[in-house]
This record gives sequence, C-alpha cells and structure tokens, in this order.
Amino acid sequence: MALPLPPELFLEIRDRFEEWDLRTHVCYYLTHPSIAAIYDTAEDPDAFWALLCWHCGIGSLPTERQVRWKDIATRSVLSDGFCKHPQCGEALLEYNRKRMLEVTEEVQPCQPLVIRDYEHEAVPESHSIFSHIRFRRYGDLFHAQNVLKDAHLTYPSGSDAPKSRTVTDIWGTYNVEPPDDYPGMYLAEHPMVQRSFATFAPVTSMLMLNLCGHTVRGRLLMGGRALTVVDILNAMHPELDHVLNMDEVREYVDLHAQCFPKDWDYRAAFRTLRTIRSCLNVCPLERLEHQENTEFGPAFSFVQA
Repeated sequence: MALPLPPELFLEIRDRFEEWDLRTHVCYYLTHPSIAAIYDTAEDPDAFWALLCWHCGIGSLPTERQVRWKDIATRSVLSDGFCKHPQCGEALLEYNRKRMLEVTEEVQPCQPLVIRDYEHEAVPESHSIFSHIRFRRYGDLFHAQNVLKDAHLTYPSGSDAPKSRTVTDIWGTYNVEPPDDYPGMYLAEHPMVQRSFATFAPVTSMLMLNLCGHTVRGRLLMGGRALTVVDILNAMHPELDHVLNMDEVREYVDLHAQCFPKDWDYRAAFRTLRTIRSCLNVCPLERLEHQENTEFGPAFSFVQA
C-alpha cells in the first residue's frame, strides 16, 4: 500500500530528526516500505547508519564484521531500544551520546583512536556499565559457559532482588543462598550493552593488566574496529575460574581487606577466595582505569569497588 503523501514530505520529516536520535530513525524506517526506501536509496545509506550508531556509542560485535550498519541499528533498537533497565534502553543511549559528545574533538566520526605510541596524549575512560555488571557466583566445571549467559546486569535499586534467607529446621539454623540465576538480566538479552563502546574515546586496541593479581592470558586486544563492552568481557571470562594459589590469595587479601566482612580472618578468606570469580563476587569490578599508552595500545588496569 503506497503512502498518500509525496516522498519529499517524508524526506523532510526524516531530515528533522537529530543525527543522534537512533530510536526515532529506526522506528521511522520501519514504519512503511516507502519510508524505508527513502533511507535505502540515499547516496551512501550504510554511512548514514554508521554515523548514527557512532554518535550513540554503538559499535559492532566480533561476529558482525560483515553486517550492515542498518542491521546493527535496527537490531539494537528492536531488542533493547525500549528496555526499562536503568543501565539499558534510552538511559544507555543517552549516556553513550553524552560521552561521545565529550570526545568530539579527540576523534573523527567513525574513526576510533589508533594508539601505538607511548607519547600519545589521549586518556580514554572506561564505560560506566562495568560497575553494573556481575558474574554468576559459581562457574561450571564441566561445561564452558558463554560469557553472555554468565555476565549479567545488577538489579535496579528498589527491585526485589533475591536475597539469602535464614532457615531453621531440625538440623539447626543456617543461611540459604538465593538461586544463582538472573532471568532477564543476562547480557545475552541486552545486545545494546554488548555493542556499547568500552571506552570514550573509542579505541581499536587495548592492553589489559592484571585481574585480581592474575595475568590475563588474552590481555592484548587488537582489531580494526572500536572495542566494545563484550570484547572486554570475552577477554576476562576465561580467567574467572582460575584457581588462586596461596600467594595470590594473600596478596589479594592485603590489598582488599576493606572489602571483606569484619569477622573474616585469613582462614575465612582462604576458604572463600578460591578463584577470581569468588574475588569479584566479594569485591565487584568498578571500572577499567587507564595507566599509560603503549606501542600496543592504551594499558588499563581493573579497579574493583
């Protein structure tokens, strides 16, 4: 069914939308095939969508190197654009847009920083979303977990997050932990979080320093595209179930004593802090902190809360 108004009018309407208004452009595009044609017949439609995603701090996933930017934009909005989680949906887009606006003078549109010099002056800052991401309390010893089904967003403040409870029966009184499951919170269900740039300004490479005192095996991330949140999590994930030795635990306890319950002693710490995952459960990741620029890219350390 053709639209009863001239295409010029719909083109004028499109041009009134801001170049950063991803949700409105996608919704308008999907309204009618005739309107979609206005976008698709532009001189360089993919460049239009790429710039729109760039302004919103949205990049491509590792598996999307050959995917058109129009598809990345529409997938992001259809899956997450109207998510009500305070770290997703329009709140995430607004945060991303603000951070991208702050670094406008540092980067050219759609050209993430390529840092290969110790003297490079850029000081990228990490996305705030890292302080709102947690991992399951327990890993699976027998099956490799997908990071997207392991990493999850924190519960919104004021929501009914499951809590441990005290149970009394014939065996005595003891604590029962809540289920180690977070329906609706896993990053698999929040692809816009996955696609968000890991740093502002966006960078094409990163050298990751120690995680909980342990050297990250895949610590050098390099590629021709802007690194995203999921790139960082993919590099962290294989390290989560690394078993800490006594020296690593002792060093960790000395550095993070303020994070532990007051009644903990060294024995309690050694019983609890068996893996990097358990350390992050006690003292969650807060941010990535820029340390220096190197010939491989900017070097970041993992800072815990």
